[in-house]
Amino acid sequence: MAARFAAVADGPADLVLDPLFGPPAAAAARTLRTGGRLVNLGSSAAETCPIDSSTLRSRSLRLPGYTNNELSPEQRAAAITLIAEQVVLGRLAVTHEIVPFGDAESAWLRQADGTAAGRIVLTF
Repeated sequence: MAARFAAVADGPADLVLDPLFGPPAAAAARTLRTGGRLVNLGSSAAETCPIDSSTLRSRSLRLPGYTNNELSPEQRAAAITLIAEQVVLGRLAVTHEIVPFGDAESAWLRQADGTAAGRIVLTF
């Protein structure tokens, strides 16, 4: 997995925003440059992460966590407003595929094996 991440990066990464944790985060950490940061946003792949000590030490990596729970209601509203404005202006988009709910199983299998073209959005 680390080799796949490295292949699509234009040199060592400065920053990884990681909503997955687990083995994907460990692989992403190996693509970071010296002093790079992996910011943990969630744990949808696993609650623990097998990052080896030599990866951390050899690159002096930073591994902070982030939570929206520390934001005030005003900060959260401002952030959501900014994101919505950027979407409306066409400056922010997410590659996604709309899939009927009846095809959820095959869609999630494609998501799991890495062949889905972006995020999968299920419709009813």
